[in-house]
Amino acid sequence: MTETERQKLKALPKTVTVFRGGQQSTIAGWSWTLDKRSAERFGSANASDNRPLLATVKGLSVGAILALIENRDCDELIIDPLTITLETAEFADITFERIVT
Repeated sequence: MTETERQKLKALPKTVTVFRGGQQSTIAGWSWTLDKRSAERFGSANASDNRPLLATVKGLSVGAILALIENRDCDELIIDPLTITLETAEFADITFERIVT
């Protein structure tokens, strides 16, 4: 991470809401965002099954974020997918919804 990215990560609150767009087979992954609309756009554009999903995790500890990468459209958060799975997550507030395109 650059110094700017480290500072942005450090400035986040203790808990955040993060989003990931995809399809059922790819909804778990390393790349997440704080920007719901960006996650929806990504999910809609990349769901080859034409059934895009939006995963939302509320109350994620900022300590679970491994890195923040500045991108042109939105910042990307790198989060170990094993910290956000229904089977192992200590984070109870995980929701999935279909993205209406």
